[in-house]
Amino acid sequence: MDKLVVNNLSKSFAEVQALKAVDLSLAEGKVLAVLGPSGCGKTTLLRCIAGFEIPESGSIQVDGATLFDSQRFVKPERRKIGYVPQHGVLFPHLTVAKNIGFGLPKRTMSTEQIRHRVEEMLELVGMVGLASRMPHELSGGQQQRIALARALAPSPALVLLDEPFSALDAGLRQSLREEVKNTLNSINATAIIVTHDQEEALSMADSVAVMREGECIQMADPVTIYRHPADLKVATFVGEASLIQGRVTGAHADTQIGSLPLAQAGLFRPGDTVTVMLRPEQFVLSNAAQDTISAQVLKSVYCGHSTLVEVQISAALGNEKLQVRLHGAQQFQPGESLHLQVQGQAMAYAAEPGEK
Repeated sequence: MDKLVVNNLSKSFAEVQALKAVDLSLAEGKVLAVLGPSGCGKTTLLRCIAGFEIPESGSIQVDGATLFDSQRFVKPERRKIGYVPQHGVLFPHLTVAKNIGFGLPKRTMSTEQIRHRVEEMLELVGMVGLASRMPHELSGGQQQRIALARALAPSPALVLLDEPFSALDAGLRQSLREEVKNTLNSINATAIIVTHDQEEALSMADSVAVMREGECIQMADPVTIYRHPADLKVATFVGEASLIQGRVTGAHADTQIGSLPLAQAGLFRPGDTVTVMLRPEQFVLSNAAQDTISAQVLKSVYCGHSTLVEVQISAALGNEKLQVRLHGAQQFQPGESLHLQVQGQAMAYAAEPGEK
């Protein structure tokens, strides 16, 4: 049985419709990333699940129990849902131990039981020895760990994290998200992480829901989201992409850079005009000039583990600009000539009206 089921959920603020009939589900022990740009409705979705906002329509169920529908609204404090806000937001006047123990039921747990649970949480998030610290004595990363420990302490049915790493520097953000993922996995927690960071969503989650203008456009595992995006806007949002025009011929599309095998063979009719999408890493360097794509470097961005190169193919092939990701410590100069080949299948999308 699914831990969480959201069905046909809608929510408006004045004339702005923040959520438009959103459907999603999440299995127990899995992590879902809700990915989208600012203003797409992802935080509103999280707040509706938590009970901080009341939707206009739809339903929310956790563990088979209805938390919201047209006739029922369960208050946030009764939902057994842990919530980690964007900046941690620890109580500044309470120690780390008291912050973690804040949500534990004092009527049913003894002082010793609470102390033991706090120690368990400190060990879980790697913060042993910091129980007596005050929030202002912690780094940003430590505060986020304590906020997670506080959310996990009552053993919630579901944990919600609202852009928990956005305020951290890049290096700390990467290491902390790996720690949080390991922490959630170690206790088989069911969690939703809201983010606008594509790498964060793809690396942390078992499934990703891409939102746009209040709608859930696509929900799938990270590999499917990246390799087989639902439309061109999803394709360009979740990663770099080269878009070229083509015409369908059976299971291939004829393009300026050659005949490319399509991942969705059979979806289009022969002769259909399509926009073909290739990921930068699908282009590889070739030493042979025969049966390759001749291109000239326009600019390159060295990333350490790889180099993102923008190239332009010859005028005879249409002067298309392509994004190419080449692995290893390679550097390229503007004007340099390259020979490229394409690996793997391309995605194709129906051409917009007016395209030829």
